[in-house]
Amino acid sequence: MAGADRRTVLTAIGALGLMGCSAREQADVVAATPASEVFDLSGLERSRGGRMGFVARDTGTGRTLAWRPDERFVYCSTFKMYLAAATLIRIQDGQERLDRAVPITRADMINHAPVTEPAIGSTLTVKQLMKGTVEVSDNPAANILLKAMGGLEAMQGFYRGIGDATTRVDRFEPEMNRLDGDKDTIQPLQSADNIQHLFLSADTPLSAGSKSLLLQWMFDSPTGMGRIKAGVPTG
Repeated sequence: MAGADRRTVLTAIGALGLMGCSAREQADVVAATPASEVFDLSGLERSRGGRMGFVARDTGTGRTLAWRPDERFVYCSTFKMYLAAATLIRIQDGQERLDRAVPITRADMINHAPVTEPAIGSTLTVKQLMKGTVEVSDNPAANILLKAMGGLEAMQGFYRGIGDATTRVDRFEPEMNRLDGDKDTIQPLQSADNIQHLFLSADTPLSAGSKSLLLQWMFDSPTGMGRIKAGVPTG
């Protein structure tokens, strides 16, 4: 949405709101997807001058409210939860270690590095990098983890591995935040499906320990206190 800091783009388990990082005005209303109801946010879009994709699902009944669920939005920092999930799966498979020390250098630095910048010249563990990526959206930490897992193609492979055939992975931070066609985009309904698969499905690729760790980082994130978190009950 116009004027929105990209780090305020949030992901939550029960409700997923992905705000477009573009102020393009699109007044067309998308049809409801099967088994979903249109939740009309056109008034909010007009008042804020942006485009919003929204999906909220009752995981008990399957009822889904949606607005622009199948349109593409630049995912910005919402991808960082998925990056941590992909890394945790690599750890489960013995391809990575939580306690592996990673050297942090000045060359790693880009904008927004609250965890990595103070560590220049020393090391951070893979666990610390994941925590910093998810909780406070540290950009260098995200790039380091992306490269450690094998780059953009490997991250794309993670999505395909969880049944997501549409999300695109094209660029590293911070370039991925720039609107450029379908590059680095996700559909709100697909992201809701991904979240349900990772955290609620019996066939999730995440172990109980990995899921608990990732959820804790998500819950502990200090960002967005006046947004989705402000509209749900305490706790």
